[in-house]
Amino acid sequence: MRTELRDIYRSGKTRDHFSGTFNRIGTKSEKRLKTIGGEPQTVLISNIRDLDGTKVADHVWFDYNSSFKCLEQGDVIVFDADIHRYLKGYADRGKNVDMRYTNYTLIDPKNIRKVENNE
Repeated sequence: MRTELRDIYRSGKTRDHFSGTFNRIGTKSEKRLKTIGGEPQTVLISNIRDLDGTKVADHVWFDYNSSFKCLEQGDVIVFDADIHRYLKGYADRGKNVDMRYTNYTLIDPKNIRKVENNE
């Protein structure tokens, strides 16, 4: 569980400022698609930190948007994002198995900006 994101969420903040490192572009697998069409692209951001420098997540995947198009691998970015609570794990009601737990992630990144070397 991402306890640092949980603590921010529980403090009443559902949107905050973060930094991270652009890692790569990927695609969602066909079984995870909610709409019929092409393969939507995603971006992997690693080393997610709050603006105090505290690491809040190892990585997070975002849906690709035009704000990411000028980034190269290794670029450090700052952005605003919503903190989202969700269930992670496995459940099979037929077998009376529920191994899910609450986890936290970031969604809906906005104000994405590359950090220049002198910042």
